[in-house]
Amino acid sequence: MIYHHNMKPIILLSTLLFIFTYSTKGSVPNVINYTTKDYNGHSINYDIEQDTNGIIYIANAYCVLEYDGRTFRKIPLAQGKSAISLSKNASGKIFVGSSSEFGCLEKDSTRKTYYKSLKTLIPGNKEINEIFDLHWFQDAIYFACSKGIYRFKNRKIEIVEGFTNESLIE
Repeated sequence: MIYHHNMKPIILLSTLLFIFTYSTKGSVPNVINYTTKDYNGHSINYDIEQDTNGIIYIANAYCVLEYDGRTFRKIPLAQGKSAISLSKNASGKIFVGSSSEFGCLEKDSTRKTYYKSLKTLIPGNKEINEIFDLHWFQDAIYFACSKGIYRFKNRKIEIVEGFTNESLIE
C-alpha cells in the first residue's frame, strides 16, 4: 500500500483521537443527583460515610439518612436533633455527632438500623453543644465540640484534657 507523505500525521492524529475517546469513556462515573423529594429529608446534608457493607449514611438536618443503593430510610436521633458529623471506626461502626448529642448506629434483631445515644456515658453527664467533628484514631472515637473533646474507648467516655474553649473554636 502506498501512503502519501501527508497521510502520516492524519493517521497518527486519528489513532490518538480514537484511543483518547475510548480510554476516557470508561473513566467517567455515572452521577445521579437526588432531590429532597427522593429522600424525603431536609435540603441540608452535612456529612457522608459508607459502612463496610456499602451502605451510605448521610448526616441530614432532620436525621441520619441510610441509602442502600435503591431506597432511602430515615434514622431519627434523640429529641429529633440534626445529624452534623459522621465517622467510621476500624470495624465499620458509624458514629454520629449532633446538636447537644452524640452516639452511634446499631442494628436491632431485624437488622434495622437505629441511633443509640452515648451522651449518658459522659462523666457527670455534662451539657455539650454541637459536635462538629468526629475522628477515629488509635482505637478510639473522638467527638469535638466548642466545649471540649471527648474520647469514646472501651465503652467509656473521657474528657480529653488540655484544651480551652478558645483553642477549640480557633
